[in-house]
Amino acid sequence: MKRWKISEAKARLSEVVSSCVEEPQVLYNREKPVAALIDMEEYEQFLEYKKSQRKKTMAEWLEELDEIKKQEPGDFELPPRTSRPIPYLDEWIDE
Repeated sequence: MKRWKISEAKARLSEVVSSCVEEPQVLYNREKPVAALIDMEEYEQFLEYKKSQRKKTMAEWLEELDEIKKQEPGDFELPPRTSRPIPYLDEWIDE
């Protein structure tokens, strides 16, 4: 991985861009990495990975549930609810 100061990268931008095809080019500002130039193919792979790792929103889950319901006709039945004891309920009510 090649390191570049920002001022050096600006002066040699064409070289930095063409070098990123071979390996990532990291830009530094005051000894801290601030950016990286990577090959477009690697960037597209990163976007696909990021998309696959993203968690679904509630709206997306509901949309997916609607699709499943459309594909599988019939009613969706919930199992019967059962009561369960609530710990400390009697003590809480007495207060």
